[in-house]
Amino acid sequence: MPTDGNNFNDAFVAIEHAIAGRQLRLGAMVASGASVAWLQQNILKGEQSVEQLSNDAQSVAPGSEGLIFLPYMMGERSPIWHTNARGVFFGLSLTTTPAMIFRAVLEGTAFALAHNVEIGKAAGIKIDEIRSIGGGSKSGLWNQIKADVLGMPIAVLADSVGAAVGDAYLAGMGAGMFKDIRQTIKTNVKIEARFTPDQKVHTYYQERYARFRSLYESIKDEFDKSAPSASYRVK
Repeated sequence: MPTDGNNFNDAFVAIEHAIAGRQLRLGAMVASGASVAWLQQNILKGEQSVEQLSNDAQSVAPGSEGLIFLPYMMGERSPIWHTNARGVFFGLSLTTTPAMIFRAVLEGTAFALAHNVEIGKAAGIKIDEIRSIGGGSKSGLWNQIKADVLGMPIAVLADSVGAAVGDAYLAGMGAGMFKDIRQTIKTNVKIEARFTPDQKVHTYYQERYARFRSLYESIKDEFDKSAPSASYRVK
């Protein structure tokens, strides 16, 4: 999130922006895409591709039949900065299916993103659209879930390797190929698809987001109490 530097919040990583006088506030999440890969490869043993799981999860209603996933599989950075936090599935039942679990993972990572956005807005950072790059941007279901959870559009860039492309533009600036980085971005960065929120689903997700936040708050101390004995060691 680019800012003028006046809205610091220690929930985010703060670094200098390439544009003079600007700073970046990074909501650095540890394991969103990794949570999807873990579920598909380690738990479901690769028996279904991510595409197949996404197709199946399309038929699961928002809320994943009450299942909530905390995506803190390797601890978490922004915004909770909790090394000992771990992943949690809350609400499993005998009727829970792989598709429900998969959708819950997508929703849980979207809720964690919403937590970052909420804090950013409270700090005065203007956020009215999320731009998506990387492997996760190829999932239409995930993009729509994010849009519905956040209540704002998700814009998928035509070039999904955004960081490398940005580096190339900055190198071009240094080499004198481009004169104005803002104009260069406006000219060259293209939106491939835009996912708009369904307001009825967004209203529903606000309640589920509240439960997501409440779940973490209710057990966060247990992560720290459990950490010393998490691994069995013979004395």
